[in-house]
Amino acid sequence: MQITKTYRNKRTAVSVIMDGECLGVHAKGKTCVRHTTDGRFAVIAARGDRLIAVLADELHARRYNFAIHGDAL
Repeated sequence: MQITKTYRNKRTAVSVIMDGECLGVHAKGKTCVRHTTDGRFAVIAARGDRLIAVLADELHARRYNFAIHGDAL
């Protein structure tokens, strides 16, 4: 059984798989990338339930996670 949590922004809500480790973490910005239940990748806040973006490709999601904080992967 998978552990999931719903993350939201103003436009959408997705179920994020919380099992295992994050695919990418930005420690200063306190954001991470995780799988969604529908096969996409979510950039989320490490605390709370804030959804930042949902992307179809893991690499793009990881790059986006760093780019929103002014860093590069």
